[in-house]
Amino acid sequence: MLISKSESTNRFGATVTKAHVKYNGNYYIVSDNGSEVIIFSSDKDGGCKFVQVGDGMGDSLDKVVNNIRTYIFKDMGYAGSWMSN
Repeated sequence: MLISKSESTNRFGATVTKAHVKYNGNYYIVSDNGSEVIIFSSDKDGGCKFVQVGDGMGDSLDKVVNNIRTYIFKDMGYAGSWMSN
């Protein structure tokens, strides 16, 4: 479920689009910098320490958000469980 979506400029001047997503009781940030889409663990407020839990190389942010379960690394479990406290 998409919670929010925003755009910003990173330190290299590239536009980065981020989506805050809830899936299967966990929260994620899906980030697209124009050349790669990466999924990070998140907290309910969108906080993120950049622990990568998946990627969507070659696919769009919207496709990854709409099919997030297929892009999360299968053997990691929920890497962001430390954030739920």
